[in-house]
Amino acid sequence: MAELQRKGREENFLKQEFPVLGNSSNGFNLGQLKFPTIGRMTKSRHTTRYEKLLNTLRAARLHAGITQVDAAKHFGSHASFISKIESGERRIDVVELADFCKLYGVRLPQLLKAAGIE
Repeated sequence: MAELQRKGREENFLKQEFPVLGNSSNGFNLGQLKFPTIGRMTKSRHTTRYEKLLNTLRAARLHAGITQVDAAKHFGSHASFISKIESGERRIDVVELADFCKLYGVRLPQLLKAAGIE
């Protein structure tokens, strides 16, 4: 009995204090939220510039004669790691990008220039 009372108090607390979590005891629901879109930036993985960078990175790998499997082995990973980066499914940071450039025999500034990013 005491367990049910405690659980009931916890649920009541959540409904009162955290209506955003889907509890609509006060008539609030997530559909009422409005977020401004003016001036909002898109994520770079969806931009043309980032896609060009990924295409250039892939072209550098192919030009170096390195397969996705070979590149993945170099990084101690699987081919899906390289595939996800090249497809944009997984983001790449600047340190990883520099490592890929070194493996592919390309200087980072050259790769960025070839991708149209200066």
